[in-house]
Amino acid sequence: MICYNIILNNFERHVSRCDKKSYKELQLDDSEDIKNILLLKLEMCTLPIKWMINRKVLFIKDSVDECGDIIEDAKSEPTFRFLMTLTTHKSEISEQLDKNIDKILESIDTYQKEGSGWQYEYTDHWLLNFKFKTSLFLTDILHNSVNL
Repeated sequence: MICYNIILNNFERHVSRCDKKSYKELQLDDSEDIKNILLLKLEMCTLPIKWMINRKVLFIKDSVDECGDIIEDAKSEPTFRFLMTLTTHKSEISEQLDKNIDKILESIDTYQKEGSGWQYEYTDHWLLNFKFKTSLFLTDILHNSVNL
């Protein structure tokens, strides 16, 4: 379904009600070269495109038993993500991707610090959600510029 309404008052409401097409998902294994992999995937897409990356990680919390052995006390598998991103030109992709990854890394650091006791174990996977936009409205451009 394509919505041809221009909604300037409440963009989130517009998206939740009118943006009904489901997003395609591409699950990627963790890699030292994940930024380049994501960049290549996004550059192959037809523009304009709405996209979001997620990173699912495993954290563990250790404790010491009576014998002094370290035992795994708890596990946590949070998913970290950034806001939905609208890309209208290929030259924007690299900068937008850097911003997304930096925010995810910052969120992981915040989750791990501040006396929580959680220790990063590994990244389970990255998930790229994307949808090709068949139309581009002034509201999309305004919303995207506010997020930058």
